[in-house]
Amino acid sequence: MGHIVTDKTREQWQIVFFITASIYLCGAIFCWFFGISFPSVMAIWSKWAPVYERSSMGNVTYTGIYIGGIIALLLSGVLAVKWGWESIFYFFVNHPSIVTLKN
Repeated sequence: MGHIVTDKTREQWQIVFFITASIYLCGAIFCWFFGISFPSVMAIWSKWAPVYERSSMGNVTYTGIYIGGIIALLLSGVLAVKWGWESIFYFFVNHPSIVTLKN
C-alpha cells in the first residue's frame, strides 16, 4: 500500500498553507488598522470642525468612503475589460501617487 500524500505533495501543501496563513495575517492586520481609523476620524472632526458642521462633516466622510468603494468596483470592471485584469492593480497602485504629487 502506497501513501496517499507523497513527500512532494506534502511540501507543496506546506507552501500553500504558508501563503494562505500569510494572506489571513495581512487581512487581520488591515482590518485592525481599518477598525481604529473610523473612531479616529470622528475624534479628529470633534476637535477641528465647527460645532454646527460636525455631523455634516462626519456624514460626508463616511459616505465618501463607501462611494469610493463603489466607484472602484465599477472602474475595476471597465479596466479589466479594456486592458486586462492586471491594469486594475497598476491603476490602483499608481493612482494615489499621482493624486498626491498633483497636490
